[in-house]
Amino acid sequence: MSRLLLILLLFNFCSASSLQNLLEEYEDTSKNSLQTLNEKMGHARIYSQKELKLMQYDKLSEVLKELPITSLNRNALGVSTLSLVGTKADASGFFRLFINDHEVSSAHTQSPFLSWYDLPISLIDYIEVYYGEGSFTLGNKTGIEFIRVYTKKASKENGANLKTTITSKSTNSQEISYATVLENGWSYFAYFANQNNFFKRDYNKNNLNANSSQQYVFLDIGDGNNTINVAYTTLKKDNYQGLSFDSLSDDGETSSNDFFINYSTKF
Repeated sequence: MSRLLLILLLFNFCSASSLQNLLEEYEDTSKNSLQTLNEKMGHARIYSQKELKLMQYDKLSEVLKELPITSLNRNALGVSTLSLVGTKADASGFFRLFINDHEVSSAHTQSPFLSWYDLPISLIDYIEVYYGEGSFTLGNKTGIEFIRVYTKKASKENGANLKTTITSKSTNSQEISYATVLENGWSYFAYFANQNNFFKRDYNKNNLNANSSQQYVFLDIGDGNNTINVAYTTLKKDNYQGLSFDSLSDDGETSSNDFFINYSTKF
């Protein structure tokens, strides 16, 4: 009888512990996204700050390549592009990327992957990914998956932070951020990152290079009701295959600059 009681107590303890862990995970995931979640946009998958830390990824691209029904391709210019499974497009318009309240997808190709695909995780608070055929919320533009990235705030990141990484392939990055809350209620979060990526492939006894150098600058200013975002990124990348008929580009470079200012207010 005593053994049976012991087993029941142990089972109840394990069930309570599992339930508590589940509730804590749900609270951690939803406490931020409940303020921004928009169910009209489709089914949502949320990556909380805790989950992003456990993944130990350094870039947004490393998270997005794990999305279901997607495959990662590298186009002729060496740009990594997400596509739907079974398709391959040089510039896919099926994925739309938002940073806070601003869409950073290209106005020409509707693709965000050239400029913002490698956004550092150190800048990101949490991510919402919506699956659907678009909605009236975003107008009548095309889209299958809508990715909303929410950046960190000074209220949670007060102080300075410096980070540098280097991989076995010599790919490296340097990041610095500073956040503070002022006495008048306003706060600001400033961020800068430099990335140097190296990629090459042997083809027909020649090297095809897709090495790149990219910088990100981001500034968030707010007082709780008003928010101003200023962001800039610049990229220089080797031409990889380029547009040559033999897939061996002799010379060339891909260059991109993207800048935006966004103001949001709550009434």
